[in-house]
Amino acid sequence: IKSHSGGCIESIAVIRDVFVIVFTGVLTLLVLVGSIGILRLYRSTRRVSQNMEDISGIVLNRVAKPLVNLPPLLDTVKDVFGFVQELRAKDQNEVEKDESE
Repeated sequence: IKSHSGGCIESIAVIRDVFVIVFTGVLTLLVLVGSIGILRLYRSTRRVSQNMEDISGIVLNRVAKPLVNLPPLLDTVKDVFGFVQELRAKDQNEVEKDESE
């Protein structure tokens, strides 16, 4: 009975040791795969952020900077239209004066 009991304890110890070894190996493998995945995600994210930075630079140079010139141009157009409106109003007043006389 003692030898049978000792054998049972030894087999439980062996099962425990095998479980610890397998668990440690699986955990190490998971950490390694997770680290590789995170590294690839980091590189991909860095590449995307670099592309977005390049795109925003292109938009700035091709769209935003030319738009800086737009307000003075619109002011000039407004002044021209105002001048034309004044001339039309003067002409209309002169025509009304001529008709009333």
